[in-house]
Amino acid sequence: TVSTQIFSQLIMSPLTQAYRPYLDRHQNLAGPGDERPTAIELVKDLGLVGKLSDKTILITGCSAGLGVQAARALYLTGAKLYITVRNEQKGQKAIEAILKDAPQGQTVEMVHMDLGDFDSVRAAAKDFLSRSDRLNILINNAGKSL
Repeated sequence: TVSTQIFSQLIMSPLTQAYRPYLDRHQNLAGPGDERPTAIELVKDLGLVGKLSDKTILITGCSAGLGVQAARALYLTGAKLYITVRNEQKGQKAIEAILKDAPQGQTVEMVHMDLGDFDSVRAAAKDFLSRSDRLNILINNAGKSL
């Protein structure tokens, strides 16, 4: 059938093939035995270490959690990283963790942004534009419910 052919093409696509080594590690997604690869493992396994040195990445919500983990992994690519944070003390701790885990030499720049305050969002955009003339990758990790 047509749907079977489309599914077969999707399974065999180069992008899907790149992640196939991890399929067996997704058998138990919670608790003991959860061995899903980390973002750092993916960057290393896909050969991206040092490969994005000409790129600029902005990640929102990088004072804790997934934002920090994404930044840690993407730091390895050599890209210029900008992280947005609401709490600058937590943001500084996140930067210290990123630099400690993978000292590549490039800096990580922090941009203060509170998504609950549109003036803060505008100021953060203006701040970013004053520091960089390009944005190659945007990761909207943080959100604010209104």
